[in-house]
Amino acid sequence: MLASYSYEEMESLLSNCGFLIYEHLEPSEITKQYFHHYNKANPHHPMTAFDNVNYCLAVRK
Repeated sequence: MLASYSYEEMESLLSNCGFLIYEHLEPSEITKQYFHHYNKANPHHPMTAFDNVNYCLAVRK
């Protein structure tokens, strides 16, 4: 979270270690995918993903 890697830098670093990026989500996509149902049920107390924090799922090649 502190390093602020770009997608390309992260892809290169992971590739060098034998991984591929399987899924990459930005904050708006995280909020939609993981908090949609909660936010719909609790409109007065919505949850959102943190700005500038992305989700990356990597898999072994």
